[in-house]
Amino acid sequence: MKPLQLLSGVGLCLVVLSVANAQDSTMQLSEALSVRDPKVLKSGQCVRYEEGGKGFSENSSSFWLEGQVIATRYETRTLATCPLEWTKSPGNREELLRREAVMPCIQPGARLPSNQIELALVEITVRKWETPWDRVSESSGRLYRGHYLDRALTDGGRLWIDGALLKPCAP
Repeated sequence: MKPLQLLSGVGLCLVVLSVANAQDSTMQLSEALSVRDPKVLKSGQCVRYEEGGKGFSENSSSFWLEGQVIATRYETRTLATCPLEWTKSPGNREELLRREAVMPCIQPGARLPSNQIELALVEITVRKWETPWDRVSESSGRLYRGHYLDRALTDGGRLWIDGALLKPCAP
């Protein structure tokens, strides 16, 4: 099987497609979109979103946010085709935010059995975070200058995040 990625514009793919078999050009959604660990859906669970490499130690990400699960809801979305210009990296923060607002989307020309997808959205109470502040990072990830996308991070603030992007906090 040859993996193909949906376009996310920030290097953090929400969905991965794989070819069903060599004779069939129909694409199938893989497990990458589903919640990796069901613990992240449990009320009261500490969860973590990470991005940006390995950081200073072998096992840590450069940038992250942690919080506690308050609620979970499921939302059905219709996958649209990503515009061709999205094959290039976003040039600024505003372009990245426009792209993320319509994610996930599929590569032009891809065929799926269904264009409907169910996302598990998790509401968390934000507890702590580390975000990049350098100008170079403004269009490379969801975390930037004390924000998750366009939402300011505050201790005790509430935030909805796709459950597929979360993992339980380390014990």
